[in-house]
Amino acid sequence: MKRVLVFLLALSMVLALCACGGGGKKTQFNPQEALKREIQADAAVYIKFNYSNVKNVMVSVTTINNDGDVYTAKGKVTVIDDYGDKYIGNFDAKYTLNGESFTKNKLDISTPKKQ
Repeated sequence: MKRVLVFLLALSMVLALCACGGGGKKTQFNPQEALKREIQADAAVYIKFNYSNVKNVMVSVTTINNDGDVYTAKGKVTVIDDYGDKYIGNFDAKYTLNGESFTKNKLDISTPKKQ
């Protein structure tokens, strides 16, 4: 009797896991959102490797234009250092769309100025 009860309990757990693992909707690829994430990551890496005492990097993309598969973007980079000082600079970026990923052609970041 105990074995049957253990088997039924194990079977119900397996069925519950199978019911929860169903295929969800695949989200539609949005090139502008993907480009924003790519620029944010690239700018953060650039700032962290080229400036000292960086605590936080925030990237704000203000404009995105595209000509076919070539995307250009402009925006601001805000840097907070370990001392709480705030620096703001501008960036100009150019990326090429390859399927569902981007290749960086150019990312120019002006030297952030203390605010």
